[in-house]
Amino acid sequence: MSPIKQHSSGFARFKRFFLRFSLVIFILYASGCLLVYFNQEKLLFHPEKLAKTHSFSFETAFREFDLTTPDGESLNGLLFSGDSSHRRLIFYLHGNTGSLQDQEGPSAFYTSLGYDICCFDYRGFGKSSGSNTNQDQLVDDVRLVYKHLKKQYKESEIVIIGYSLGTGPATILASENNPKQLILLAPYYSVKELAAERHLYIPSFLVAYPFETFRYIQQVKCPISIFHGKQDKAIPFSSSKRLAGLLKKDDLFVPLENCDHNEIGKHAVFTKSITQMLK
Repeated sequence: MSPIKQHSSGFARFKRFFLRFSLVIFILYASGCLLVYFNQEKLLFHPEKLAKTHSFSFETAFREFDLTTPDGESLNGLLFSGDSSHRRLIFYLHGNTGSLQDQEGPSAFYTSLGYDICCFDYRGFGKSSGSNTNQDQLVDDVRLVYKHLKKQYKESEIVIIGYSLGTGPATILASENNPKQLILLAPYYSVKELAAERHLYIPSFLVAYPFETFRYIQQVKCPISIFHGKQDKAIPFSSSKRLAGLLKKDDLFVPLENCDHNEIGKHAVFTKSITQMLK
């Protein structure tokens, strides 16, 4: 065989090998992306499930309620009563873990300031049925609960507070309504961006919960306050610094020194600021 034919044959074998290798890599990559796409709820949400017969027990007075979604699921919520004659409400959207069973601390703090406080479990959390499938669904559930609350409270006396995962839907809700205030605790600039930074191989269009807070925060008309711990290991402090650049002139950004993600509620600067803010 001539050197030219040997070279051509060798090149053809290499080409076939390269194409097969590339196909295997593509299949593995595509499979990995699909695996993440169909399991992203397991990556994002870490709920505590409670039996439907579970009985809540808190020192703060409360009543339990359930709302039915248009697709027939049940959202379980709690409304804690403050020690004031004023009809003022905190609508509190919790993070991506636990259940309403964890709300003893926030309920006691905010009711001591003379506010009622309402919180509910997202689908698949606590006693709420179903499961989350995308951002629109989750936000629609938040809208449903807020609409229910507006039948009982004047919107001018409702403060929306979002913590961690809850900051995205809280901001969207505030951008569409006219609450008294919006308070964000450890917010993210964008879940889509955060996911891209932590999972470089995942295409952004596969993220079912983009929660681009930066888009909606610019549409919020009420006063906004942001609190974020500088030592936050879950959601970077830089997220709030970037959001702070989008705030209105009289809005507030409070960095919390020596504070991690789960320590905001107990931080002295936070409790002092919120106490003054909610008078």
